[in-house]
Amino acid sequence: PGTSLGASPTSVRSKQDEVRQRMEKKLSGAKFRWLNEKLYTTKSGDARAMYEQDAALYDDYHEGYREQVARWPVNPLDRIIERLRRMSRGR
Repeated sequence: PGTSLGASPTSVRSKQDEVRQRMEKKLSGAKFRWLNEKLYTTKSGDARAMYEQDAALYDDYHEGYREQVARWPVNPLDRIIERLRRMSRGR
């Protein structure tokens, strides 16, 4: 029984997959930030046209948004919703 030098093909492939997944996640985050900036800095009609031209941008944006929200210690929208509920109960 000989010993092999270097990693097995399976471990190399696994490492490559891991690197690829990290890079895809970074690209996805960058795309979300770019889309978010576009929404904040362009006129609404231009933003709408951009999304109508490429409907996949809608899914890309929302996927990125969900990933960002998952990292927040507290989602500000949850706080706003709770405050509104308390205000409506107080009426």
